[in-house]
Amino acid sequence: MTIHDLFSIALRQVIRNRRRYKGAILSLALGTAGILMTLTMGEAIEKQIAANLESLGRATVIKARWDFDRKTRWHHGQFGPSDVQALWMLHGVADVTGFVSKTDITFANADNKIQGQLLGVESNFFSALRLSLAHGSEITAQDVSIRQHVCVIGSTLAHELFRSFTNPVNSSVSVDGRVFRIVGVLGGVEEREYSRSLFAPISVVWDNYFGEPTISEIQVRATHWGEVEKLREEVIKILQSLHPGFSQGLEVIWHPEKIRAISVVEGLVKFLLFTGLSLVMILGGSAMTNLMYLAVEDRTSEIGVRMAMGATNYDIMRQFLVESIVTTFSGIVAGLALGVYVVMMMKMAFDLTPDYGMLCLGIVGCMVLGIVLGLTSGLKPSRKASLLDPAEAIRFE
Repeated sequence: MTIHDLFSIALRQVIRNRRRYKGAILSLALGTAGILMTLTMGEAIEKQIAANLESLGRATVIKARWDFDRKTRWHHGQFGPSDVQALWMLHGVADVTGFVSKTDITFANADNKIQGQLLGVESNFFSALRLSLAHGSEITAQDVSIRQHVCVIGSTLAHELFRSFTNPVNSSVSVDGRVFRIVGVLGGVEEREYSRSLFAPISVVWDNYFGEPTISEIQVRATHWGEVEKLREEVIKILQSLHPGFSQGLEVIWHPEKIRAISVVEGLVKFLLFTGLSLVMILGGSAMTNLMYLAVEDRTSEIGVRMAMGATNYDIMRQFLVESIVTTFSGIVAGLALGVYVVMMMKMAFDLTPDYGMLCLGIVGCMVLGIVLGLTSGLKPSRKASLLDPAEAIRFE
């Protein structure tokens, strides 16, 4: 019997007994699709998970500022725009922004007067710190360039100043007697730190309070949480070289506990995903073994007739091995088709970039896995079939 004949018989048996095999084929298809999706989209999903977790705690943001200690008389140094530009050149930097701050500033409108914090910010401040707005828009590069008297305010400050308004955008607020137009209101979980602050273009704050370009604090956001610790060391090195006389007072803050939390969550997600997929594949393979034993038992008389007509033990063993491979391979191919379809849908729906190299590797790997799984699942049942006594097999009912 040729290989072509073996595969033809095996395919007919699978189609004839499709109800029996559908559970095992479905398990193998789902497991294969999951493995292919994980290999292809794993890095993109990992980045998305890290971004979502980081946005809740700004774990990849490094803060650089000057500390003043009255005991050691460290000088209260200051940064400038050139420091921000220098940090932009470092590897692993996603964003850099500087700001100046003034406390005990009087904010007022026709009805209320409140003390709060004023921050002069660059146009990328809100995106760098992943701050979202509940209303309106951010301060733009043009606002900074032409020294526009516009501002964004925190939600608590908005409520205290405009108690009867849910959206104060385009209203006016006095900042130490200078009138600013509100263009946005902060919102979201990360807004708590700045809920009673008012943000204005950094150029306007320089003109009104400092008289020269100065920066109180620089915030550097890393491209990935795995780069944060290394980037922090580079930030320290650069700033100390630019301010050698004040290096003792330099304070560079990061959040290693948040980095560890992200690492733990990502590791747990990967472990659970691969464990689940492995169990699905193991169950599918186990089901295939049991189904092949059942097939041998159901077709014992047929095996006896074939042996009586001259089929060797090797012929019988080959027949059931090929049938096991065909059944397993059917599940693998169905899973590959499902996996590729889902990957393409994820690409369009979530704007994730698949790893096409891993996609090709995954397809080849899953095909090899199908053959190996088919062989291992069918080996013992096919051996059992080949060792049957022809006379007893013919009489089996």
